[in-house]
Amino acid sequence: MTTDIIEDFFTRLHYIKSGVNNYNLNWDKRRLAEISKKADWLFFRTLCYEAIGGRPYKTYENFVERILKRSGRHCIISFNYDLLLEDVLIHEYLKYDGRRWNYPDELRWTYCLDFSGIANQVPYSFPTDDEAKILILKLHGSFNWGFCPDNKEVTCYSLHADAHIYPRFYNEEYRCCNGKHANLPLLIPPVKIKDINIPALRNLWDKATEIISHCDELHIIGYSLPEVDKEAENLIRKARPQNLNRIVIANPDKTHVSRFIQFLGNSIEKYQNFEEYLSKSERIQAVTLREVD
Repeated sequence: MTTDIIEDFFTRLHYIKSGVNNYNLNWDKRRLAEISKKADWLFFRTLCYEAIGGRPYKTYENFVERILKRSGRHCIISFNYDLLLEDVLIHEYLKYDGRRWNYPDELRWTYCLDFSGIANQVPYSFPTDDEAKILILKLHGSFNWGFCPDNKEVTCYSLHADAHIYPRFYNEEYRCCNGKHANLPLLIPPVKIKDINIPALRNLWDKATEIISHCDELHIIGYSLPEVDKEAENLIRKARPQNLNRIVIANPDKTHVSRFIQFLGNSIEKYQNFEEYLSKSERIQAVTLREVD
């Protein structure tokens, strides 16, 4: 099944839920909510288990060792939902010395998101945005984030890659407002026009715009900037990075690379894939748009 087919299905479902029903479907709200929940379950649960099943730890370990541990601050802007990078950052580097938990200063990271609560059991405290050496901005949400349907406040539930995170949301195990109702997963479905009405997530988009506008290097790994992804296109247009002295793209598809050339110009350093990028790119201090197929 292609990305276009998936996006078309979820877009139609989104419009039907919004009251725009051009498909002669006589579903009541309860039936529609049930179908929508099951469609989300099929899509997000599949991605959740697929990411865990692959677990490309070595690649992510190399990413951390060869890029993020270099001097300076780094921002990773991702449209992925998975927790593979966070899992490596916590599992490999958070150590107990018999008295206390320690974490390397050069790898202290944060999501740049104001959580109303942090329910995970990992003994790691997020630094402030100014203190963090690594900023991870997940613009389409993350498997470990849930939000309250009433006040839209966001909670962080885990920092480990866990295939059961999304099923817990589906089974309404995560509760908010003193157990009044279920917390909803903060995941933006693959609709063609994304309606982002969660203030905390919208703030992430604003921060991403600000970061890109001031970066001096832009590294784009595996992201194709599809024509249907107008939000990402508008993000780059709005940011208008003026001080770039290095643009790097790791993507084997010439068509995808050519789309970035339209926005960023011809002076682009190109790599065939993520592995070649890690092995051959010598000095990497960058903002990264990342999408792993």
